Amino acid sequence: MMSFGHPGEVSRPFLIIFTDLDGTLLDHDTYSYRSALPALRKIRKEGLPLILCTSKTITETESYRRRLRNTDPFIVENGAAVFIPAGYFPSPIPRSSRRGGYEVISLGFSPEEARKALNNIGRKSGLSLTGLSEMSAARVRRLTGLSRVQASRARDRQYTEPFIVEGEKPGDRRILQEEARAEGVTLTRGGRFWHLSGGGDKGEAAMILTGLYRGMVGKVLTVGLGDSLNDFPLLDAVDIPRLVRKPGGDYQRGVPGKRVRITEGIGPAGWNQAVLEAIRETD
Repeated sequence: MMSFGHPGEVSRPFLIIFTDLDGTLLDHDTYSYRSALPALRKIRKEGLPLILCTSKTITETESYRRRLRNTDPFIVENGAAVFIPAGYFPSPIPRSSRRGGYEVISLGFSPEEARKALNNIGRKSGLSLTGLSEMSAARVRRLTGLSRVQASRARDRQYTEPFIVEGEKPGDRRILQEEARAEGVTLTRGGRFWHLSGGGDKGEAAMILTGLYRGMVGKVLTVGLGDSLNDFPLLDAVDIPRLVRKPGGDYQRGVPGKRVRITEGIGPAGWNQAVLEAIRETD
């Protein structure tokens, strides 16, 4: 099992790695990170923070943190909240509140607000929208390939509402985005679902954590890895952005900026290559 060290004072820029999970560190279909083990071991050896930055819920993310023995902060529900282990940073954390063993910075809104906004968008657009919280556990399992326990964790949303458009057509994207703007909410597209939130994204959440690390260790250098549209804010916010190829070798089009490199490998294999390259290039 892996354990990621706590940062200390360094003379060169301190490397921080922000990563999406599904389709990036985790295989899109099997959710395995076996192909990423060499880079995970290198991260542990170097004592680098590995920040899980995901659309997953708190309970889902905590499950992977336990498997990885990860003790660093993490970002859930597409940037809607930042969870920082209590005492991780020596100074008080602005905008945070205590929740169990975490200091939490909330950027999103409540599940009730999310469902209300989704219902409004569906009614005004005429589209048939089904939120994850409305789905049976069996349907969630069919759509995701998750186990019964994992599907239950995926439905435990606290800040956002993932959803699907029943019978989705190419023109539905424009309609959704127009109605979301009118409703004053944010829509992002993940690997399997649309995600509706009331504020914050992966990029904003990553920048908050980057500022906290900078206040503790001084100069930092950030790496960001993702595979889908909802990862673009993260890739735009970091110093070293890497877009991971999807199954079949294709990749998400429309990525912002010219700094983004596309991995050669797919999923966790591409993630592994990109992380090892970034560590070598910054040594």
